[in-house]
Amino acid sequence: MLSEQLKKSYRRIIEKSERSPERIRLLKTRIAEDFAIFHKRPFYKAVEWTKKQQNEFDEYWLYVYGKRIPNKWNRLYEAFNGVYRADYIPEKLYSLEIEPALNDFVYARVLEDKAVLESLCCGCGVKVPETVCVLSGGRFYDKDRFPVTQERALELLSEANDVVLKPSVGGSSGFGIAFFENFSLLTQEEKKSALKNAGNEFIAQKRLKTAFEYSVFNPSSVNTVRVITYMLGESVYHVPLVLRMGRSGKNVDNIHSGGLSVGVSDDGTLLKEAFELNYGDKKTVFQKHPDSGVVFEGYKLPCMASIISAAKRLHGRFPHLGIISWDFAVDENKDVVLIEANIRGQSIWFPQMLHGKGAFEENTKAVFDEVKKRRRK
Repeated sequence: MLSEQLKKSYRRIIEKSERSPERIRLLKTRIAEDFAIFHKRPFYKAVEWTKKQQNEFDEYWLYVYGKRIPNKWNRLYEAFNGVYRADYIPEKLYSLEIEPALNDFVYARVLEDKAVLESLCCGCGVKVPETVCVLSGGRFYDKDRFPVTQERALELLSEANDVVLKPSVGGSSGFGIAFFENFSLLTQEEKKSALKNAGNEFIAQKRLKTAFEYSVFNPSSVNTVRVITYMLGESVYHVPLVLRMGRSGKNVDNIHSGGLSVGVSDDGTLLKEAFELNYGDKKTVFQKHPDSGVVFEGYKLPCMASIISAAKRLHGRFPHLGIISWDFAVDENKDVVLIEANIRGQSIWFPQMLHGKGAFEENTKAVFDEVKKRRRK
């Protein structure tokens, strides 16, 4: 009897020690979210609710969540889009409760590695950018994942010539990505310096040429559709869609890097207004792209049904993950290309801001029920 109790205690200690990095990360996230909403108070303080709206809000969250929550985030979203909704998901609630419960920490650390993305997608009918070489765990690999020397990796990059180097672990918001149009023209020292600057874990890929309907907004960046999928029971659902676009001279489309974002309907039609949001602390509104002049309202993007279908098919390839943020592009042959799968540190705020809709809409209570069930386990 004593031996069995000792075994149980040992297993609990091991489990807690394995997950201590996640607890530290969540503590940092809590601090960051509190600081962020405090920094954005000029926006949400400008939104005043009626007593009826506040009562409706309180009743809604008592029903779906079991307790009242602050209304700061919901008022923040309304400050941008002018739409009151009780079912907006506060970013703090998402990052501290929903994502950690739905995405197992141990598996997420492995599956978020961009170097394994290609292998997970193999045989699923979805393209990924062509790999040139990889640095993973201190070892270089070619596109087929055979180990190679650094010298051979440099040769492969020179042969590909027009390449992108990006962190395979830990990168976000476009930071750390390096673009080379003519890698072969660099000196040997410059090539080695490029590898060094790319960090200890990176993937090098050939630059993607996108379909005109996507590149027309800004040809220097790969403009992507953000699709957030989540699983409930045997079904996969998606959050309202977003198109992200770069600005003139920029190579990335990320919101935190000065990119624009606009809501997209499921048939590919853009909404009326795009926003420059930064970290949700900036509100610059455009009805046409400020650089290319393309009008957003009514513009229709091709292949949207294929993008949604690809996201839902791929979700099952990522075990132990209940919610994933996908970034898709469409290449010049009109094939859907998966650029990235975001698993930890996702964001739920901007699709809601852009659409004036709650992320999970009629599924909100079911999502929180799933969160509670997983936390009990």
